[in-house]
Amino acid sequence: MSQLHLAAFLKDLQGINPDFRQTTSSLKGLLQYLQATAAHPTKMSFQQAVNRCATFRGGRVDKYRPAIERLVGVWGDPWRPYPQVQRGTQLAAIDIHRICFRGDSRPPSEIFLQGFTKQDAEASAPTYRGGEVAPTEGQQNPNPVIDRIIGLKKAGDLLPSSAVCVTPDMHVAALFPLPVITVLNNFKPTEVDTWIYMVYVATGSHTHGRQVLDAIAGLDALRAIEPEGVGDYSAAEVTEARVNEIMQNLYGREMAIEQIPPPSIWYAFKIRRSWRKTIQKTSYTFEGTVVGHEGDYKEGGTYTILEVQANDAAVYPASSWSSVASTLANDLNRARKTFPMPTHREGFAPSNVRAILGT
Repeated sequence: MSQLHLAAFLKDLQGINPDFRQTTSSLKGLLQYLQATAAHPTKMSFQQAVNRCATFRGGRVDKYRPAIERLVGVWGDPWRPYPQVQRGTQLAAIDIHRICFRGDSRPPSEIFLQGFTKQDAEASAPTYRGGEVAPTEGQQNPNPVIDRIIGLKKAGDLLPSSAVCVTPDMHVAALFPLPVITVLNNFKPTEVDTWIYMVYVATGSHTHGRQVLDAIAGLDALRAIEPEGVGDYSAAEVTEARVNEIMQNLYGREMAIEQIPPPSIWYAFKIRRSWRKTIQKTSYTFEGTVVGHEGDYKEGGTYTILEVQANDAAVYPASSWSSVASTLANDLNRARKTFPMPTHREGFAPSNVRAILGT
């Protein structure tokens, strides 16, 4: 296992510095020690690891600090795998081979014929964005809750134009497309009809896996910030808000794919969404200023199945897939149930330590 740890550590270093060379690196002494003791490794602290570097130069070693911290967390422990690391805007490609869902306002008469394609045809690959806490856009006064954690890792999301987004959770798919301003007379902005599509995805990019890694890194860094009250908010409330800022995008369980051809789109479910809360919004267009209301998706709501349509041109990997998909679609069509749409906080929950320890 230690050889795997060492190989992962070297890959980690090269991810931080593509020009990394063992023979000339400031970590040369540490690497020599790791190679010599890989057969019988012993635990060490971060400082002990740094002390073994060939030439200690603070600035040169500091850029490798995250990798060294990951190494000492597993070195000498044969049961702990080296933490997965992803960087930059590229996402790991994985085999998915499962039923997923996508919310879309376009009707089956269009989607069953054209399929789903990314908005930006020039995008070379699904692009990840927003993996760090940033100041609120357009905010004149600093947010005392958030400004202490600016720069910390957080769960980002996918640049929508760079791929087709899907989720394995039908309830999450019901949130999309996100609500827009409505100003029509006698129109209830809390009730909007749209579609959920059941699709088959063979391969794609694992946005959610990257989000989890970034969120864990952010939470780890948050531990070093002393809990504090801000204004009328208690220290516990401030910490909860910061945790939510770091983890909020996890609820979508997002995955991405270059395109979904018509045969891989199996069913369409027409739904009526009812938002728990509406908010007044102002939109600026070429025609002028539009003031209206839109559903507050962050507060969630409910949706009801109104209609089910099958794609007659659907192609299934095997008959068993067809059976599973039709059973689900028929059950939803008969029941016409109302389901909840999740909020951000439903994507994660604090651990019940007592239950874990059995006390």
